[in-house]
Amino acid sequence: MTRARTPVARARAAVDWLLRDPATGKVVLYQRPNARLTAAGALTTTGKVLRATHVVAPGSTADVWLDRARTVLVVWWSVDEVLRGTTPYRRVIGGGVLAVTVWRAVQAERGRLWDAD
Repeated sequence: MTRARTPVARARAAVDWLLRDPATGKVVLYQRPNARLTAAGALTTTGKVLRATHVVAPGSTADVWLDRARTVLVVWWSVDEVLRGTTPYRRVIGGGVLAVTVWRAVQAERGRLWDAD
């Protein structure tokens, strides 16, 4: 006869499934950012500094391309997390970042199209 698991045991099993790397058995909440995410952060910082120092005007060609390059890197990272994330938690984070990034990119491009008229 099997014994029913308690709610605490079920919750612990769910957390283990969500956060534990099956290959190592370690809980994975955070990893050092890979090159794509580091480059996206560098592009974000560069764009903010260039706009703040008035080297690049907001909405200029250089500003738009910096934003697009950052978006491509973040989408690349998030798709990789969705497909190859070590845990379901990492895959959910990748999917959430992908959804928000695509939504923001579409909104930005729509704004650029409307501003062009």
